[in-house]
Amino acid sequence: IIPRAQGGGNTYNLQLLHAHCHHVKTADDCRGLV
Repeated sequence: IIPRAQGGGNTYNLQLLHAHCHHVKTADDCRGLV
């Protein structure tokens, strides 16, 4: 995940988080990160 301070867009970061949650089978854990 790219920090916004380094030019990373928040939407892009959330997409990466979302994709990661699909790869890991624990959607409940990911819900706490958002």
